[in-house]
Amino acid sequence: MNRHQSFDRLPGSYDAAERRALAAEYRGSFLPTRRSPVLDDPAEAVQVARQFAAEITETSADREIEPIPPLVELERASTLGLTSLFVPRSHGGPEAGYWTLAQVIRTVAEANPSVAQILIAQYSLGDVITDQGTVAQKDHFLPLIVAGARIANALTEARTKSAADFTTRLSRRPEGGWRLDGEKFYTTGSYVAHFFPVLATDEDGAVVFALVARDAVGLTILDDWRGVGQRATVSGTARFDGVPVEDIAVIRPDGPSLPHSGNTFAQLLHAAVDVGIAEGALAAAADFLTQKARAWPEAGVERASQEPHTIRTFGELKVLALAADALVERAAGILDRLRRTPRDAGLQTEAVLAVAAARAAADHAALTVSNEIFALGGARASLEAWNLDRFWRNARTHTVHDPIRWRHHAIGDFHLNGAVPPDNARSARRGS
Repeated sequence: MNRHQSFDRLPGSYDAAERRALAAEYRGSFLPTRRSPVLDDPAEAVQVARQFAAEITETSADREIEPIPPLVELERASTLGLTSLFVPRSHGGPEAGYWTLAQVIRTVAEANPSVAQILIAQYSLGDVITDQGTVAQKDHFLPLIVAGARIANALTEARTKSAADFTTRLSRRPEGGWRLDGEKFYTTGSYVAHFFPVLATDEDGAVVFALVARDAVGLTILDDWRGVGQRATVSGTARFDGVPVEDIAVIRPDGPSLPHSGNTFAQLLHAAVDVGIAEGALAAAADFLTQKARAWPEAGVERASQEPHTIRTFGELKVLALAADALVERAAGILDRLRRTPRDAGLQTEAVLAVAAARAAADHAALTVSNEIFALGGARASLEAWNLDRFWRNARTHTVHDPIRWRHHAIGDFHLNGAVPPDNARSARRGS
């Protein structure tokens, strides 16, 4: 494969063997020789996301059984302009609002929540450059993203005491520049990215982001993620053995992250993924109930979808998804206000609590819907041929990224005791 090849066919036109071969050979070299569309209109961005979701639906269900890194799908997302939505207008992007980003994530998640989860890193970690980068770093990296470059996640490690701890180190090289050493896990999307920020500490103990190119010398990325769900997120291992890092690729955060650009922003998009899983499960259940399921004899109706108890339960499940989506929209609106006045402490608290509520509601909706569709569909719904279990597997895997018990705790502690929650309602934050 040509290392600068652009995959311009639709995802469904590649068979599994072709997709696997392309992903295995991918090295992430990126030459900004083209410019992706800039989706300035929020309605257009959401419509393009719907188009993209329709294109990837054909291959998504099968991939949940036999995961293949979604390189072709993500290349298509870049070509359509979906990967640069967060880039500010000052650097050629559309500077999409939080609700637009959440709608795009939710829409893609209805078809393929693994791809949607990868886009979370694109938006939230790309925003690290926008929010924490120097002028020179923004001028260097943001045009690449507008041209279609993709960013991934390399933050947490599997061998430390907690998710807030890490051992990856950035040290000076005698000949100039830096070297990066360590190992990360849960590196969502890194296998099919162009570059990604790696969380590390430097020689002075300062927390930094080192932006590493996908084809960097000394970098090894493994496709070794084997979760029960979200199988195409390629959230496996990344090893750094003396990876050279230039000065311009070292971002030094100035002060603690704030909700509009920190963990809370990412959690808003995670909530959108869960809403998408719930909506995708409902759509699949509706098709199954109207086309494949058998009516219970006592109901005296022709189709399972006509049973009164089924209709009521389906309505209750739909309400869960709609309520979660409404809370996501509300939280996105608060984050939009906060971006304009980021130092407003009261608004910061309001944003953290709003996202916590959205996250909790979306978690409940995704797990409840993906579980209850089997009760509605009956024994036939459990057959592997329909692959309806992918919704529950994806929901169960994705929702454990963030303990919902702590979201409820943050909300309860504030309204009961007046306790102000930290960003993302975590009792401890990396580097603080």
